[in-house]
Amino acid sequence: AGRANRLKRDMKDLRAVSGTASKLTSARATVDSLKAEAAAGKDVSRQLAAAERAYASASRSAAKYNITIGNAAAVHARATAQMQRSEAALRRQETIMRNRSKRDELKGEIMGTVASVAVVAAPVKMAVEFESAMADAAKTIDGMRDSAGRLTPKYYELEAAVKQMGRELPLTHDQLASLFAAGGQMGMTSVEELREFTQLAAHMSVGFGMSTDAAAESIGGFRSALGLTLKETREALDLMNYYANTSSATESSIANIVSRIGGIGKIAGVSHQSVTAMAATLASMKIPDEVAGTGLKNFMLALTKGGAAAKSAREALAKVGIDSKALAKEMQHDAEGAMLATMRKILKLPAHMQAEVMTQIFGTESLGPIAPLLTQLDKLEENLKIAGDKSKWGGALQEEFANRAKTTANALILAKNRVSELSINLGSVLLPAVVAGAQAFGHFIEPVIAYAQANPAVVSGAFALVGGLVAIRVAALAGGFGLTALSNAALVGRVALTPLIWITNALTTATFRQSVVTRA
Repeated sequence: AGRANRLKRDMKDLRAVSGTASKLTSARATVDSLKAEAAAGKDVSRQLAAAERAYASASRSAAKYNITIGNAAAVHARATAQMQRSEAALRRQETIMRNRSKRDELKGEIMGTVASVAVVAAPVKMAVEFESAMADAAKTIDGMRDSAGRLTPKYYELEAAVKQMGRELPLTHDQLASLFAAGGQMGMTSVEELREFTQLAAHMSVGFGMSTDAAAESIGGFRSALGLTLKETREALDLMNYYANTSSATESSIANIVSRIGGIGKIAGVSHQSVTAMAATLASMKIPDEVAGTGLKNFMLALTKGGAAAKSAREALAKVGIDSKALAKEMQHDAEGAMLATMRKILKLPAHMQAEVMTQIFGTESLGPIAPLLTQLDKLEENLKIAGDKSKWGGALQEEFANRAKTTANALILAKNRVSELSINLGSVLLPAVVAGAQAFGHFIEPVIAYAQANPAVVSGAFALVGGLVAIRVAALAGGFGLTALSNAALVGRVALTPLIWITNALTTATFRQSVVTRA
């Protein structure tokens, strides 16, 4: 557009120069003609006077462009030639601009068509994917289908719960449905329980720095190994998170040790909170998880054997004034107090006797983790006190999740989930039509398949024809762009062959005027 405007301005100036030169030449010719008639005896005095006035006026106008009667013809000729070249350049520039406009129009039509298809295709695709994810969940959760295989109100309640959680948790709908399915595999049936499980898995994945799938598996492991409810599992995870945030222990290490102990703590009368406290104490001392887990199991079992304890163990306990049967009973009544009392009594023994007594009571394999507990008995007692005070750590995991969730990335995921939910809802409306269309197509295609098998040559020719038509269509679309681009290239090449046009149009009007006068 800028070049075209410059050409138009140049042509306007050229027309003014050419017209002025032409008027001057014409006025002079009129004066000369009337003078010849007067010399021949005709009375043309009034016409001659008017002609001379017109000539004087034309001379004054021409003087603005440094045009005289002597160079007027040459100036007019050069200006006219220059105008012709500028007009040709303008036509080429306008053609280039029209071609560009056409390409933009084609792009717009293509993008509009693609967008129209995407508006329908994207929601349908998302609805299909969500339906598949929900179908996986329905397989593992009781009550999702009736005896006839139809989806039940409970299924739609579950579906609504997944969508709702997508507004609250930075997980995709597919991930949420997968967690619901994992909960179903663990025997959960109520939608509320599944919601609680899914939320806990999301919180644990953030707080413990693991994937949601790994978190779900860990929760299942705690529930089965420790015999915990979901509420108790959340409490155990809250406590682990608290210890990890206030010591050198890590959530994963504490969790590994607790998992290795399994249900032994419950058998020994030790609460899951106290098991977690002991695990956190050893984890903070960087005792390997496997060693710590095995040592704590043997430690608790040794204190609950009672009359079944080996003679050497009973004698060793007697050395510190403890009856093995009484100890076993006390473990079921106050396990934490019994454990601390036993360790304090061992600690009061002479140093050279401590290892011997511990070996006889707990076994050689357990010395590695139990000996450090003796040296850190105050820390263990502190951790056990913390475990008994829920006000210190209750809700720790959810609080950490909330703090970490306040990020732009999570906000974008939640926003995307809102859009996804809308797309899924829209696509779900279209799914019955898609299914019906697919079934109708199946009925239609069956005779086509049979015909194709019976007439391979005809079908081959038909496909060749269709392929050719498609190729023509693609070529036409490409040609729409290609021809305009080639046209522009040809025009530019043509200009390149006549550089004088570019040079001339680049001159300012003043320079042009001066050059015309000088050459004249």
